[in-house]
Amino acid sequence: MARPRFEPTKEKRNLVKSLAALGMKNEGIACLVRLRSVKTLKKYFRAELDLGRYEGLAQVSQTYHQMARSGKYPACTIDYINRRTRYLEMPKETEPRA
Repeated sequence: MARPRFEPTKEKRNLVKSLAALGMKNEGIACLVRLRSVKTLKKYFRAELDLGRYEGLAQVSQTYHQMARSGKYPACTIDYINRRTRYLEMPKETEPRA
């Protein structure tokens, strides 16, 4: 007799998204959702895995940005400035060829 087809519920979708936002590996998430393989997890929850990871990163980035801007955490402020100036540096202009 074949196993019944897996049907993801809204609760399981929210759980997968939350666990992905916390940085849990796919193997652990599959175990907690009671799936036998990561392949099945990715098949049914690809959007939640991606979105959860991006939302988790966005939340941490927002907190770090607030800490850097507040001035209460000089190390964060200095690190933030150093990282931003690397991104904003303009490439050196090369001299025109003759």
